[in-house]
Amino acid sequence: MTGSVKEGQTIKLTCTASLRSSDTDPITWSWACGDEDLSINSTANGGFSALSFIANRRHNEQLCYCKADARSSLNETYSEMSASTKITVYCTYFFFLERLMID
Repeated sequence: MTGSVKEGQTIKLTCTASLRSSDTDPITWSWACGDEDLSINSTANGGFSALSFIANRRHNEQLCYCKADARSSLNETYSEMSASTKITVYCTYFFFLERLMID
């Protein structure tokens, strides 16, 4: 999946996961775009997590994804990563022309 935004716009991504048994610990969610950990910008409620952040040129052409980790009462680890979303950030540049006054 690919998403395009202008620099400065808010990007919102969501992920869902289901527990594999009723005795697993709560899901631990993590989010990243490229090498940048964005988990601090996310919220979670059980099997749902949402990420919201401001698009910046450093996010351009980066793959963003979420990861859900859980551990069962038998100490089995469950881990699942989402499909990646490629972000294209369009930068806006402003050019100012000065008028030269000659007397």
